[in-house]
Amino acid sequence: MHFIGQMRGLGMTIAEIRELTTGWPDRTDRSSGTRLAELLRRSRRRLEQRIAAQQQILRRIDAFEAEHRTDLARGDVCWAGDPRCAAGLDPHPGVSS
Repeated sequence: MHFIGQMRGLGMTIAEIRELTTGWPDRTDRSSGTRLAELLRRSRRRLEQRIAAQQQILRRIDAFEAEHRTDLARGDVCWAGDPRCAAGLDPHPGVSS
C-alpha cells in the first residue's frame, strides 16, 4: 500500500501503477526501472499540461480584472443578458456603492 501511495503521490494513475506492478503490456524484457522512468515521464507531461491550463486561467482572470477594474471596485458589473442592465436599471437594487 505504501508503494501505491507513493506512486499516486507522483501523479501516476491506478492503471499505470497496475501496469508497472503486473508487467508491461507489450511483454518486452524492459526492466522495472525503465518502465518506472517511462511512467514518470508520462506523469510529468500530464502535470505540465494541467499546470499550463491553470496558468492560462490565471491569465484570463488577470485580463478580466484589468479590463473591469473600475466596475469591480464599484461593485456594479453588468453582465450580458441581464435585462436590468439592458434597461439601464440598477443590477443590485438596495445595495449602495
